[in-house]
Amino acid sequence: MTQARADNPLYTRAYAAMDRGDLAAAQRYFSKLIRETPQNRHYHYMYALASKYRGDWTGALTHNLRAIALAAEHDDAPYWNAGIAATALEDWAKARRLWRACGIAVPEGTGPISGNYGIAAIRLHPWAATSETVLARRIDPVRARLLGVPHPASGHRFGDIILHDSVPTGYRQHNGMEIPEYSELARLKPSPYPTYTARVRCSDAAELQSLLDDGASGDIACIEARPANSDGSITLDIAAKTRLAVAQLLCDWALAADSRSLEHISSEELPVPPPDGHPHWWLAPKNTAPLPAADSAVHAAP
Repeated sequence: MTQARADNPLYTRAYAAMDRGDLAAAQRYFSKLIRETPQNRHYHYMYALASKYRGDWTGALTHNLRAIALAAEHDDAPYWNAGIAATALEDWAKARRLWRACGIAVPEGTGPISGNYGIAAIRLHPWAATSETVLARRIDPVRARLLGVPHPASGHRFGDIILHDSVPTGYRQHNGMEIPEYSELARLKPSPYPTYTARVRCSDAAELQSLLDDGASGDIACIEARPANSDGSITLDIAAKTRLAVAQLLCDWALAADSRSLEHISSEELPVPPPDGHPHWWLAPKNTAPLPAADSAVHAAP
């Protein structure tokens, strides 16, 4: 820190606010620093960083682009964060230019980027006191489609399109491979498949597998079976368009054999949890544990 910066209380307050996770205060202080020194690219970058984690996408894009323009040489960080903001704002032309400037190949076109950028784990609503990690397929550098069935309390659905951060917070094991884990930044597009929870009983794994094998249809996108409960029952998480579709599937399956039964179906979809003051949520501890896995699952494209 230079003496000039050390003597500037705004500088001290701005970085202290960022360090303690007070994003609103950090934005205010960096905004004042920018007014004092508009050619300082670091202040623009830090203002944009606070904006990103507050979901202020216009501010994030504007000030990252300004940081890029003021830089003497290429720095990936503001390009990536500008790309995230451009994606959130659906400015696809700008997003393509920014990704290509970072050396990332993206498909040609004028609309949303749609490609295969690999499998990842997405940490849903990390800004809340509790979060959930779900398997996803990345469809562009910072968007992913959920492949798992989230808990209804998460406010998310199988097939949701999620905006995620650019830097992994850690890595998870999946099918013997290490995959990156990213923090969600926003839910961009909800899917039409809310989560239903059901409890069933059957005599063996083959009977359960017959349900999973028959599950995929137009109205049912995914079924996941949790490990058996202590009483022998099995809890299913089902992504489906309607409760009727779930009831028809499970009733038909249960009536096909005396050893099968359906105990209940429930659905309690809640909103995405709001920020609850959990500081530094974007700096989640690194996690190398395997993804929580269902015993069996069947998927249809959302």
